[in-house]
Amino acid sequence: MSQALAPKTLASLVGQAQDAALPALIMDARRAAASIIVGEHGKRRGGSGDNFWQHREWSNGESLRHIDWRHSARTDRLFVREREHQVPALLQIWCDSRASMQWTSNPAFHTKTQRGLVLGLALALAAQRGGERICALGSGVPFVEANQFADVLLESGKRPENKILGGQVVMLSDGLESSEVWAARAKSVSSARAHLLVVLVADEAEANFPFQGRTLFRAANEQQPVVVGRAEVARESYQSAYKAHMSGVADAIKSSGGDVVSHMTNEPLMPTLLRLAGALDQGIVKIGAH
Repeated sequence: MSQALAPKTLASLVGQAQDAALPALIMDARRAAASIIVGEHGKRRGGSGDNFWQHREWSNGESLRHIDWRHSARTDRLFVREREHQVPALLQIWCDSRASMQWTSNPAFHTKTQRGLVLGLALALAAQRGGERICALGSGVPFVEANQFADVLLESGKRPENKILGGQVVMLSDGLESSEVWAARAKSVSSARAHLLVVLVADEAEANFPFQGRTLFRAANEQQPVVVGRAEVARESYQSAYKAHMSGVADAIKSSGGDVVSHMTNEPLMPTLLRLAGALDQGIVKIGAH
């Protein structure tokens, strides 16, 4: 006779499985990060860096050694060659590790937390290579190496309401909380003069509801299951409600200037990572314009 596992025992087993999978997840993240570039000091303004920024007209009283004589010779005015002041951007990452994220409909695919972790680590590795500063949202713990950062991400993912320090904020979640919750988060990020990028991670079965016949469903952290006699009859209504919810979440995020990227756990990593890199670059431009 089989016996149901107590919630604490089940949570412990999930945690052990997550720990055992970390080396493979980190390897996936390293491979993916090798193909993208994030950052390259996106906050651009005049200063004392190495790269050319712009020409501006020389002001009376400035040292003559600052004048770009070659450029000035083309006009009847004197110009100074300014360099770019390169300020590393701050990238803060939050990977949702709540109970609803610890699920996969197919053992061949990642759980939602695992896929979020791979995407978050890949972004962190690429941003580090681009010279940017990275930390887990709310922790203040800087990215040093992937193993340490994976543990910090999983821990901070249990606390969704974290202090925002500005810069870039990337949140990886299944988006199953209410649109009001996400609207408050997006507003909090915007108030901190930061740019928000949310990656909505979904399992294929969660989005498409492919179930047939009598099916038992059990919500995370709930003991009482729901039994559906003919799951296929409920498919259309479920899909409609799921799409409406996700659309509401996306609208709530975008209403405060955030961006949204969707990703399925059975999809390849690279197309999504390239979209994320592009969205982050656009976010840096927005921040620099403030």
